[in-house]
Amino acid sequence: GAFGVADRQELQKKWVAALDSKRIQRSQQFTLKEILGDPDKIRHWAICELPDDLVSIENSIIMDTARRWPLMIDPQGQANRYVKNMGRMSTTGLDVGKLSQANFLRTLELGIQFGKWVLLENIGED
Repeated sequence: GAFGVADRQELQKKWVAALDSKRIQRSQQFTLKEILGDPDKIRHWAICELPDDLVSIENSIIMDTARRWPLMIDPQGQANRYVKNMGRMSTTGLDVGKLSQANFLRTLELGIQFGKWVLLENIGED
């Protein structure tokens, strides 16, 4: 499921407690950006119009390191714009599909077959 700010803060508290219980040295204050962030990637993301706030950067770190495809709930369209820019810069390219398109399944199938980025837009809850 989705990990909101409160969920992340709770997980971070658990990680800190686990590190402390095992007497593993750590910084007093840390974020995903500090631990898993790559400054070059973060700069590239900014070029692709990722907002420069900590939550957006953490979301991108999670998306970049996850083994599964991300689901983005994006009422403001920021993630959509960012993903489109990233996809255009990728070596495989980007296809955009909507459920209302007649060739939706074909777009999805070809994206999977050829390893292309596929952005599915306007997917409802049903």
